[in-house]
Amino acid sequence: GDALAAHIVLTGFWVLGALETAVSLAAAYAGERQQFGRPIGSFQAIQWRLSDLAVSSSALAELAAFTLARLIDSTVTRADLFSLRLQMLESAKATLADAHQVFGAIGLCEEHDLAVIDRHLQGALRRPAGSERTGLLLADRVRAEGYDSLYPVGPTVTA
Repeated sequence: GDALAAHIVLTGFWVLGALETAVSLAAAYAGERQQFGRPIGSFQAIQWRLSDLAVSSSALAELAAFTLARLIDSTVTRADLFSLRLQMLESAKATLADAHQVFGAIGLCEEHDLAVIDRHLQGALRRPAGSERTGLLLADRVRAEGYDSLYPVGPTVTA
């Protein structure tokens, strides 16, 4: 097996678990925290944030499951792996930012459990490359090999 592929897929699921916990914490907080006599989750701005949280983490869940299936049946490509890593980075950025904003809706700056999750994810999110470098690596692989997806992209032919 390919150790790098397994590492990227497992890291994707590990980050997904952390993001799902962040979503749960934010949703619970929005339901419990009272502002102006009602839960902050009843305010439209918080509802939008909670929706964004759910969509962002579910995007990672779908792609992680798809990439795992391709890994298991030995059809995974480097483009699949870079795509998963890029989605993981984008989902983490969006989910963590929105979760912090839900907690910060009333000025809470250091949300203990969420802050701990965020800090523990930083190594996986920063190494070996961030979003920009991962995106460039993905573009290189797509040009070289193509990308088999809902809308397949063939490799770029150079003369």
